[in-house]
Amino acid sequence: MNTNDIRNDARQRLFDAELKSLQAWQRYQALRRAALFDEGDLEEFDRAVVAYRQAERELEQARAACAADAACAAATATEAQATGLDGPYPEPPTRRLLFARWLVQTGRLSDWDVARGPAGPAA
Repeated sequence: MNTNDIRNDARQRLFDAELKSLQAWQRYQALRRAALFDEGDLEEFDRAVVAYRQAERELEQARAACAADAACAAATATEAQATGLDGPYPEPPTRRLLFARWLVQTGRLSDWDVARGPAGPAA
């Protein structure tokens, strides 16, 4: 195995970990919405939470391994610059935005449109 294989291996592990984390998060969100409306299996939701946490741990480990490899870190930084995702946010999030994010993350605010209801626009 040469050094290019090792570098590609670190980047591939990072890519796989990011993909697995994203898929676990999407599954968790779908099951969370179902659980909010009493439509889902709570055991399956618990498994999704555990799977998401495991995927996040694996992602952090893959990021640490990539950061330790100078070539992987440089390639990742180059990709971030090319996509425009490397810079800081234009301004820090406001207290209102942080509160809204907290509401969504804790399940106190959902995508359910109360005014329209299940049958369509309010009369």
